[in-house]
Amino acid sequence: MVNGVLLKGLDNDIEIDAEVIANGLGLSVTKLQAEMRNRRVTSRFERGVDEDQGRLRLTFSFDRRQFQMITDEKGSLIKSSSINFGKHPPVKDNP
Repeated sequence: MVNGVLLKGLDNDIEIDAEVIANGLGLSVTKLQAEMRNRRVTSRFERGVDEDQGRLRLTFSFDRRQFQMITDEKGSLIKSSSINFGKHPPVKDNP
């Protein structure tokens, strides 16, 4: 497992260490697992095409947080980023 990402098998099945995702989303592993069971953590996996051929983008979202990883064809991390969009702004009533 390289940087917490493992590509394996003929179809390059993906395994990611839960601690990597939890850290990226600012959660404990226990909280991540609970929120995954509750379907509050979502994920998206995209394979690169054209000039990005061989790259994989993994995006995880929870509440107003997002964690993204880009790896090469071996699972080596190229780039990662975490964004916390903060609290929802208060809703104002229209007169």
